[in-house]
Amino acid sequence: GDAFGTQAEEQVVGGIHVRWNGYVRMLAEVIENDSKSAFIGRNDGFKMANARIGLLAYKGDFSGYVSLEAAAGERETFNDPNATFRVMPRDMYLRYNVSRFARVTAGRFKTPYDISSLEATALRTFIEQPVESRGVLPTQGFEVNGMATDRQLGVMIHAERMNLDLAGFDFGYAIALTNGFTQNMALNDNDRPAAFARLSMYFRDWVALNAAGFADTRTTGDLPNLFDEDVKGVEASALGHIGDLRLEAQWLYQVTQFETSGRPDVSAMGGHAQVAYELWNIGVAYRFAFFDPNLDDLEDADRVIEHTLGLGYTMESLPLRFLLNGTVAQEQAGRKLSNNRLTLLAQFTF
Repeated sequence: GDAFGTQAEEQVVGGIHVRWNGYVRMLAEVIENDSKSAFIGRNDGFKMANARIGLLAYKGDFSGYVSLEAAAGERETFNDPNATFRVMPRDMYLRYNVSRFARVTAGRFKTPYDISSLEATALRTFIEQPVESRGVLPTQGFEVNGMATDRQLGVMIHAERMNLDLAGFDFGYAIALTNGFTQNMALNDNDRPAAFARLSMYFRDWVALNAAGFADTRTTGDLPNLFDEDVKGVEASALGHIGDLRLEAQWLYQVTQFETSGRPDVSAMGGHAQVAYELWNIGVAYRFAFFDPNLDDLEDADRVIEHTLGLGYTMESLPLRFLLNGTVAQEQAGRKLSNNRLTLLAQFTF
């Protein structure tokens, strides 16, 4: 799920503790109009990034959590410059705390993969995830899906930290079986599960090192013309905290094998490195990110690089946060665009 606001109050109903949480994230965005495109940078204005509400209920070691997104955008086609609002579920899971070494979560949850996806939306350093995770969004460039695996239906055994205290070192892990990347489908897209594994090592609260991987067979098309794709991915990431200085880096690599059609394999790679510093509720940050969705492309023309500068302010008297991001996007020759952008976020957390 996502982070709870500090001002959230618990209620006890029949011995069950209940707490609401949520946030509203409003954007104003300006993107350069590219002269060679009819759909890039021509829908500037206001945008509802999120309108999220969640409910946590727990008693003893048992808990359940449900969250809904009221501002999800649904597009009809690829590179569609506009979207229709819809309400959709995000988290829906049950959890049992077996011990400090293991929790069991069953339902729809964040898969243990991609450090950017695991970060709570309301606590992000930047307004958007890095390009290797989110891909290139419509109106920002030529649309490309990222490598994030999002939320999935399944079961997971995990412990974020086991509190071992081995001379300052600690470990965490996660093992999950899911239906795979089926987006908002209620059932699996085939009869094979996806598998995830994650291992984290910590040194005090200063350093975290992560390694993760997954294997997923995805089925596309419509009956009777179905096509299987075997997708495998790996992650290596690191976090560092030195006082009010925060460092983060990630590398993702993914291979897609087209089992049914016999098309050539597609390898994708991306990553980011960022630094952030906060003083007196004012934060400044810089992020370098890149994404190459097809390393096997003979023309080698689809890599995207983004440089993002961020400025943030968090109010003390109200649960309000403001972020300003400026992004310089760089495409390779042959797909070069004028699509730099400036984005302002106002976020209210409850």
